[in-house]
Amino acid sequence: MKYYIAIVFILFVRPSFSIDLSNYAWGVNPSQSFIINDASHVLSTTPFYSNGSGSCEHRGGHINFERPAGVADVTYIDVFSPVDGTLNYPPANPSMGVIATPTSSVDCGRILSNGNNLPKVNLSVAFDDAVGDSVNFLLSLETQSVNARCGQIQLLKDPMEPVLAGELLARLPVIGDTHPDDRVPHIHFNLTINGYSGQFCPNIFTRGIANAYLALHDWPTSGHCGSYPAPSNSRDAFCYILSDAADLTGN
Repeated sequence: MKYYIAIVFILFVRPSFSIDLSNYAWGVNPSQSFIINDASHVLSTTPFYSNGSGSCEHRGGHINFERPAGVADVTYIDVFSPVDGTLNYPPANPSMGVIATPTSSVDCGRILSNGNNLPKVNLSVAFDDAVGDSVNFLLSLETQSVNARCGQIQLLKDPMEPVLAGELLARLPVIGDTHPDDRVPHIHFNLTINGYSGQFCPNIFTRGIANAYLALHDWPTSGHCGSYPAPSNSRDAFCYILSDAADLTGN
């Protein structure tokens, strides 16, 4: 009987990671380059949630953008690399076609809203942690617009091209031509580790960036998300309801 118990335990044990992002911890060498550098078009931000059951929680950080007032207007959001690393374009299936980079093509994926396509593109910047694990900073550029076209998403780098922190990677179009099935245009971002499919908290930024992000948090007027109160300090700006898997920098 004890052998069967041991087998069951092995099947259900959680994957282990040797992840060590201590180089990015506050007070050591956190990233000073955020993924946008202009908040004038930001509608709101939300943190990465973990280990909770609140009604509005969602894994991944989000930066939500205001649409321009004119129907024919397009606001382009500049998107920057937060770290030194290697750029790639993970699939954003199901594919809607391709977008040309300077010398290559990248799949344009979609989100469905009542059968309508809402174009999006995934970007990732791969970098190593302190012990040599492969970490990816994943960015999902989501137009959330039925009338947006894949070709409007401007990708400025080739797959597998080296990039530096603060380097311009892409421009997300936020269009004024709305449709009843449109949603809020936004950038979703999180970390992935060693190819594991789970999402992890992107807690690699300076306290100053965290405070600026926290100041733009959108929270229900009740001040609670389910049973959880609004974050009140920079530690919770990017990772709220922290778990040992989410709080990767130990902050």
